[in-house]
Amino acid sequence: MPWENTLIGPDKTVRNAIETIQNGGSQICLVVDGDGKLLGTITDGDVRRGLLRGLRLEASVEEVMHKEPRVIAPGADRAEALAIMKRETLRQIPMVDADGRVQGLYRIDDFETAGETRENWVVLMAGGLGSRLQPLTEDKPKPLLSVGDKPILETILESFVEQSFRRF
Repeated sequence: MPWENTLIGPDKTVRNAIETIQNGGSQICLVVDGDGKLLGTITDGDVRRGLLRGLRLEASVEEVMHKEPRVIAPGADRAEALAIMKRETLRQIPMVDADGRVQGLYRIDDFETAGETRENWVVLMAGGLGSRLQPLTEDKPKPLLSVGDKPILETILESFVEQSFRRF
């Protein structure tokens, strides 16, 4: 999805921000003025915290936006962007020029290509009788107990696969 789909004006509502986050494909909403200058960012977490404070969906985005987001210069090295994102546990970081205008958006997913894999092995310890979970483990081993609609082991494996591990 193009990063431009994440842009929203400061005159919009929290409801509009949620729609932008949902449809933008980047899990973030960038609040910009008419000149494209970044005023703030909004993520699901910002919306959730606002709602818990009693904010209504018709409130202004300015009431939930993060007003001093972490940004990076457009010419910054990709490795630098990735290092910042990992260090600060960010899923996205806006690229902003010297005048404060948004020029793009790095997403953590931009750094994970289908061809890249982690070469080291993952060893999952899944032993034990599961006696503390009886009667659930009478007919099924612990790792195959379902949480939601899938076994615990499947959820764990999917998480490792999402992080580019392939050797189990």
